Amino acid sequence: MNRKFFRRVGTLTALVVGISLAAGPSLADSKRKRSGTNTFLSTLQKNTTSVLGVAGQEISQQISLQKTTKSTDPVLLEMQLTDMGQTEEVAGTGSHRGYSTGILKDGSIAPSRYEGTHKTTVKANGSWEYIGEGKYWLLPGTGKMKNAKGEGTYRCKFTA
Repeated sequence: MNRKFFRRVGTLTALVVGISLAAGPSLADSKRKRSGTNTFLSTLQKNTTSVLGVAGQEISQQISLQKTTKSTDPVLLEMQLTDMGQTEEVAGTGSHRGYSTGILKDGSIAPSRYEGTHKTTVKANGSWEYIGEGKYWLLPGTGKMKNAKGEGTYRCKFTA
Protein backbone atom coordinates (compact mmCIF):
# COMPACT_ATOMS: atom_id res chain seq x y z
CA MET A 1 0.00 0.00 0.00
CA ASN A 2 1.33 3.38 -0.89
CA ARG A 3 1.00 6.82 0.71
CA LYS A 4 -1.75 7.85 -1.74
CA PHE A 5 -3.89 4.91 -0.63
CA PHE A 6 -3.63 5.96 3.01
CA ARG A 7 -4.31 9.57 2.09
CA ARG A 8 -7.57 8.51 0.42
CA VAL A 9 -8.59 6.44 3.42
CA GLY A 10 -7.83 9.36 5.72
CA THR A 11 -9.86 11.67 3.50
CA LEU A 12 -12.94 9.52 3.61
CA THR A 13 -12.67 8.81 7.29
CA ALA A 14 -12.36 12.47 8.13
CA LEU A 15 -15.42 13.34 6.13
CA VAL A 16 -17.48 10.62 7.65
CA VAL A 17 -16.52 11.75 11.12
CA GLY A 18 -17.60 15.29 10.35
CA ILE A 19 -20.87 14.21 8.80
CA SER A 20 -21.91 11.42 11.07
CA LEU A 21 -21.11 13.21 14.29
CA ALA A 22 -23.39 16.04 13.25
CA ALA A 23 -26.25 13.53 13.16
CA GLY A 24 -26.37 13.01 16.92
CA PRO A 25 -29.39 12.04 19.01
CA SER A 26 -30.66 15.57 19.49
CA LEU A 27 -30.97 17.09 16.04
CA ALA A 28 -32.58 20.15 17.64
CA ASP A 29 -29.17 20.88 19.13
CA SER A 30 -27.77 21.81 15.72
CA LYS A 31 -25.19 24.27 17.08
CA ARG A 32 -23.51 21.63 19.25
CA LYS A 33 -20.02 20.76 18.07
CA ARG A 34 -19.22 17.08 17.96
CA SER A 35 -15.91 15.34 17.43
CA GLY A 36 -14.69 11.80 17.24
CA THR A 37 -12.44 9.20 15.69
CA ASN A 38 -13.25 6.49 13.20
CA THR A 39 -11.20 3.35 12.69
CA PHE A 40 -10.77 2.20 9.12
CA LEU A 41 -11.91 -1.42 8.70
CA SER A 42 -11.56 -2.18 4.98
CA THR A 43 -11.79 -0.96 1.41
CA LEU A 44 -14.54 -2.70 -0.55
CA GLN A 45 -13.66 -1.11 -3.88
CA LYS A 46 -11.22 1.50 -5.17
CA ASN A 47 -10.74 2.84 -8.68
CA THR A 48 -8.22 5.53 -9.62
CA THR A 49 -7.33 7.02 -12.97
CA SER A 50 -4.92 9.68 -14.15
CA VAL A 51 -5.96 12.34 -16.61
CA LEU A 52 -3.75 12.43 -19.69
CA GLY A 53 -2.18 15.79 -20.39
CA VAL A 54 -2.56 17.09 -16.81
CA ALA A 55 0.50 16.31 -14.71
CA GLY A 56 -0.43 14.94 -11.29
CA GLN A 57 -4.22 14.95 -11.84
CA GLU A 58 -6.05 11.97 -10.42
CA ILE A 59 -9.70 10.99 -10.16
CA SER A 60 -10.58 8.35 -7.58
CA GLN A 61 -13.63 6.57 -6.21
CA GLN A 62 -13.61 4.39 -3.12
CA ILE A 63 -16.13 2.47 -1.03
CA SER A 64 -14.93 1.80 2.51
CA LEU A 65 -16.08 0.53 5.90
CA GLN A 66 -15.29 2.27 9.19
CA LYS A 67 -16.36 2.19 12.83
CA THR A 68 -16.70 5.11 15.26
CA THR A 69 -14.35 4.30 18.15
CA LYS A 70 -14.36 7.66 19.99
CA SER A 71 -17.09 10.30 20.11
CA THR A 72 -18.22 13.24 22.22
CA ASP A 73 -21.74 11.95 21.52
CA PRO A 74 -22.24 8.50 23.17
CA VAL A 75 -25.07 7.52 20.80
CA LEU A 76 -22.54 7.47 17.96
CA LEU A 77 -20.02 5.12 19.61
CA GLU A 78 -19.65 1.84 17.75
CA MET A 79 -21.51 3.24 14.72
CA GLN A 80 -20.75 1.20 11.59
CA LEU A 81 -20.12 3.38 8.52
CA THR A 82 -20.16 2.70 4.81
CA ASP A 83 -18.75 5.55 2.74
CA MET A 84 -18.68 6.03 -1.03
CA GLY A 85 -16.56 9.01 -1.97
CA GLN A 86 -15.05 10.54 -5.06
CA THR A 87 -11.93 12.68 -5.19
CA GLU A 88 -10.52 14.82 -7.98
CA GLU A 89 -7.15 16.37 -7.34
CA VAL A 90 -3.95 17.71 -8.84
CA ALA A 91 -0.85 16.99 -6.75
CA GLY A 92 -2.95 16.37 -3.60
CA THR A 93 -5.17 19.47 -3.83
CA GLY A 94 -8.72 19.25 -5.07
CA SER A 95 -12.33 18.43 -4.34
CA HIS A 96 -14.23 15.53 -2.81
CA ARG A 97 -17.87 14.47 -2.58
CA GLY A 98 -19.83 11.43 -1.57
CA TYR A 99 -22.43 9.67 0.53
CA SER A 100 -22.12 8.05 3.94
CA THR A 101 -24.47 5.67 5.72
CA GLY A 102 -24.09 5.10 9.45
CA ILE A 103 -25.80 2.31 11.37
CA LEU A 104 -26.19 3.21 15.07
CA LYS A 105 -26.07 0.63 17.90
CA ASP A 106 -29.90 0.57 18.05
CA GLY A 107 -30.12 -0.18 14.30
CA SER A 108 -31.15 3.35 13.23
CA ILE A 109 -29.72 4.32 9.85
CA ALA A 110 -28.17 7.78 9.45
CA PRO A 111 -27.44 8.71 5.80
CA SER A 112 -25.75 11.92 4.65
CA ARG A 113 -24.11 13.52 1.67
CA TYR A 114 -21.02 15.75 1.61
CA GLU A 115 -18.77 17.84 -0.63
CA GLY A 116 -15.72 19.95 -0.04
CA THR A 117 -12.12 20.73 -0.82
CA HIS A 118 -8.83 19.42 0.49
CA LYS A 119 -5.09 19.96 0.35
CA THR A 120 -2.39 17.40 1.06
CA THR A 121 1.13 18.58 1.82
CA VAL A 122 4.02 16.09 1.68
CA LYS A 123 7.00 16.98 3.84
CA ALA A 124 10.68 16.31 3.08
CA ASN A 125 10.78 13.37 5.51
CA GLY A 126 7.91 11.64 3.65
CA SER A 127 5.22 12.42 6.21
CA TRP A 128 2.10 14.23 5.03
CA GLU A 129 -0.71 16.43 6.29
CA TYR A 130 -4.22 16.47 4.87
CA ILE A 131 -6.62 19.34 5.61
CA GLY A 132 -10.19 19.20 4.32
CA GLU A 133 -13.34 21.22 4.79
CA GLY A 134 -16.76 21.40 3.28
CA LYS A 135 -20.47 21.06 3.77
CA TYR A 136 -22.72 18.10 4.61
CA TRP A 137 -26.44 17.44 4.37
CA LEU A 138 -28.31 15.01 6.62
CA LEU A 139 -30.77 12.78 4.80
CA PRO A 140 -33.83 11.06 6.32
CA GLY A 141 -32.97 7.64 7.70
CA THR A 142 -34.70 5.08 9.90
CA GLY A 143 -35.43 4.76 13.63
CA LYS A 144 -34.34 7.81 15.59
CA MET A 145 -32.92 9.23 12.34
CA LYS A 146 -36.24 8.89 10.45
CA ASN A 147 -36.90 12.64 10.35
CA ALA A 148 -33.28 13.79 10.24
CA LYS A 149 -32.64 16.84 8.14
CA GLY A 150 -30.30 19.75 8.15
CA GLU A 151 -26.88 20.78 7.03
CA GLY A 152 -23.61 21.94 8.45
CA THR A 153 -19.92 22.32 7.85
CA TYR A 154 -16.93 20.15 8.68
CA ARG A 155 -13.18 20.57 9.05
CA CYS A 156 -10.75 17.71 9.31
CA LYS A 157 -7.03 17.18 9.61
CA PHE A 158 -4.98 14.03 9.19
CA THR A 159 -1.25 13.50 9.49
CA ALA A 160 1.00 10.53 8.93
